[in-house]
Amino acid sequence: MSYGLIFFALLAGVIFPLYAFATARKTQAYMHANPDKLIQTYKSILVMQWGMCLPVVIMLSLKAGGLSSIGLHFFTDPLSIAGLVATVILGAQLVKRLPYPEKRLIKGKKKLKEVMFVLPKNKAEHQWSLGVSVTAGVCEEILFRGLFYELLLEHTTAIFAILIVNIMFGLGHAGTKFKNMLSTMGLGLLWSAIYYFTGSLWVPIAMHILVDVYSLTLGLKVYQYDQQIVNQVEKTADAG
Repeated sequence: MSYGLIFFALLAGVIFPLYAFATARKTQAYMHANPDKLIQTYKSILVMQWGMCLPVVIMLSLKAGGLSSIGLHFFTDPLSIAGLVATVILGAQLVKRLPYPEKRLIKGKKKLKEVMFVLPKNKAEHQWSLGVSVTAGVCEEILFRGLFYELLLEHTTAIFAILIVNIMFGLGHAGTKFKNMLSTMGLGLLWSAIYYFTGSLWVPIAMHILVDVYSLTLGLKVYQYDQQIVNQVEKTADAG
């Protein structure tokens, strides 16, 4: 692996997760104090992740073995790319049109309680969050389960490499609190297993995007549900 790729593998897989973990409380405090800055935070995520991912894709394209070296061989197949795009678009539309009965919203509220401060609360924030979902699905899979994993694999066993990758992947989400960090590690292990057995990042990318889209959409629905309850209580109080 070239020095440039090693640099980005360590930047994305080690330096950034450790920084995110070290500054987690500061990040949480900032987001709680500045809920109006959520779109700005989403934009920062887009810039940061594509800023790390695009140079990697370019360098891999110029390297012997190309994109196939980290499971991106489908990037050169128009049908595979079309399949990925169609899967994500159809899945996202399905998620948006799913029924969200009160029972699901109550369960979702309990599940998402710790991370509501980073979830969208209006249409504009939700639209930006969908961009973050696609970005995270593509960039994080390329950087963690692709590049960083393959670098570790040059020096250790697959099992150890998978564990390290997903511990660091979880630490990179420390800003969304401990419970979500553990859930992220668990999902990461699943996606790593899929990559290990298939040799392709196609499914992990699609699954990652859809999981994020669902979580962000559910967060919006939960917030709207809470607002309806607040409005009903206020109307009842005014009527009384």
